[in-house]
Amino acid sequence: YRLEYFKRCAGIKISILIGYYALSIVLISITARIPLQELFTPIALVIAFFMFVTLAFRDRFHLLVTTRRAVLSLSEFHLAKTEMLYLKALLQRLSVKEIAALYGVSDSTVRNTLARVYRKFEVPDMAALLAKLSEFDIID
Repeated sequence: YRLEYFKRCAGIKISILIGYYALSIVLISITARIPLQELFTPIALVIAFFMFVTLAFRDRFHLLVTTRRAVLSLSEFHLAKTEMLYLKALLQRLSVKEIAALYGVSDSTVRNTLARVYRKFEVPDMAALLAKLSEFDIID
C-alpha cells in the first residue's frame, strides 16, 4: 500500500496475483505428486472470495486497497510567495531550469530560493524534500 501498487488497475493486479496463486498451487501439486482434486478446494475458496469482494464492493473497492495519507498545509512552514511558487512547481516535477524559465529568473535564483525551502523543511536537498512531501497530501 505504501508503494501505491494497487492504486491504479487494482482489479487487474489482484486478478493476476490470484492467478499466480492458483498456478503455484497447480505446480506444487504436479511436483509433489498430490492429486489436483485435493487442492481444488483452496483455489475455489480464494476465487469465490475474490468474486464476492468484487461484486459486493465494486463501487467502493478502492477504499479497500488504499491507505489514507496525512494532510500537510504548506502555510505552516511560513513560506514566502516565491518559495511557495517554486515548491509547487517542484512538486509538479519541473526541473530547476524549467522553473527558472517559467518565472523568468536565473537558475541560481531558483536554487537559492529552494535552499531556503530545504532549511524550512529541515532537509538537506531536493530528493529528501520530495521524499518527505510524498508521504503527505499537500493543501494550499
